Amino acid sequence: MNYEKLYDSFIDLVIQQDKRNQFKINNCIIINNKLPKSYIEFIKKYNPINVEIVFKDLNALILFPYEDLDNVQKEYGIDGNYFVFGSINGDPVIFNENTVCIAKHGQGIWDFEIISNSFIDYIEHIIGNMR
Repeated sequence: MNYEKLYDSFIDLVIQQDKRNQFKINNCIIINNKLPKSYIEFIKKYNPINVEIVFKDLNALILFPYEDLDNVQKEYGIDGNYFVFGSINGDPVIFNENTVCIAKHGQGIWDFEIISNSFIDYIEHIIGNMR
């Protein structure tokens, strides 16, 4: 399915919120079986270089650049099928297969809470909750 219009709207809103938010086309070949296809499609065209999205409740989501994702995985030390692609106030936002989850950082044991059933749902959630 093609979500290009949703992605374009999302990018426009994120840049409107803060002109410092930057995306670029990613020319890398992305091979990672932990990433949903919809996220791979997104990151190929909209690689977040410097992106912080502020929500209505003043929490902030940072989307990590593709080039940093391997190091981010090591920094958070999350094993298994989980893949960190962003953080909200330092708490990792991860993919667990197709679902998007969050966990409190520094709790000792990772306890993930599902926040969206897919990356597409998460984009829509972000749009609906942006400041």
